[in-house]
Amino acid sequence: MLPPAATGFRMLKLVRQRQAVALAIRSSPTYVVCHTNYISFILKCNMRDPFVLVLSPDNPCNTTITDRDTGKTLYTVWTEHLKDSYTRVKDAHGQEIAYWKWRNIRSDLLTMKSGTGTDTTAPAADWLRPSMIPFNHTVYFSDQQKRKYRWNGVAAGEILELCTQEDKKHPIARFKKAYRYNSIKQTPSVMVYDPATLTLTGRAQEIMDMVVISFCLLEKDRRMDEVSAKNQAEASAIPVVPLAL
Repeated sequence: MLPPAATGFRMLKLVRQRQAVALAIRSSPTYVVCHTNYISFILKCNMRDPFVLVLSPDNPCNTTITDRDTGKTLYTVWTEHLKDSYTRVKDAHGQEIAYWKWRNIRSDLLTMKSGTGTDTTAPAADWLRPSMIPFNHTVYFSDQQKRKYRWNGVAAGEILELCTQEDKKHPIARFKKAYRYNSIKQTPSVMVYDPATLTLTGRAQEIMDMVVISFCLLEKDRRMDEVSAKNQAEASAIPVVPLAL
């Protein structure tokens, strides 16, 4: 049996946790990082499933990410190209939560901001670990509770989806690129723009900062690979030489 002092300390700690959660929910329910089961339970009661984020423009290096239902800006991502190139991510409160230095050969140098001054800097591949299986286009990472996740479809031309390690068939987040199509619902038909979206289930909302940061890193690399593949295809194409008659 715990002594009264220890019991009192635990009760005070729980009260402070509940006060912090209540304040966070009132200000921004989807931004709390879940450190305890209690916090996870409270968050699940305040989530929308699915929760759709809109990227405008469709550029993982320079975009404003908003809540589709409310229009509220949740994240701002921008890149500065000086002597080195850096991509930075700010949350809805204007706080920088991560940034990374672009590198050509090695993975980008990622800094995760903790908000307490104990920032972590390491190669992005230390957190986003690619599969060692050949032709398996999957990247793995873990959250602060040591729960494991996997981004599937990180190769050029594939569909980028996030799954939990224990359920590989049902994505908790999925990205859709922006596209235009000809709508025949009106006469005459009109071109309609469907924006890029990142759709999150309740589980993904629990780690939304990590989802957004990892998505931007992976999608940047994926698009660079797509451009490189396209350039190689165009460069290797054999021009047709008309025969002289």
